[in-house]
Amino acid sequence: MTDNPVEAPAPNGKWEAAMLAGGDPIARYWAMHLAYNQNAALGIDFDEAVEEMDDHPAQTCRDVVRKFIAMFSYDTSPEACRQEALINEAKRALEREA
Repeated sequence: MTDNPVEAPAPNGKWEAAMLAGGDPIARYWAMHLAYNQNAALGIDFDEAVEEMDDHPAQTCRDVVRKFIAMFSYDTSPEACRQEALINEAKRALEREA
């Protein structure tokens, strides 16, 4: 990633504030996603944020929901292997929190 930090976007609702909360890869991806949608030139930084978020195992049900929103928002759909990984993360999170 470059040394130029992405300016933190202002959340427009409670759900989006939850997406940006914390410093995990899901929050970093969502900030990059919002900046990208505001026509910021992010290039490889955006691609790296996508990969980091995809590879980050969601540990809690809340994080599974956040990751789901990030992966499927705005008419996007990840590869089948990424979808399967998210389903398995959700199952593990449910088992931990049951």
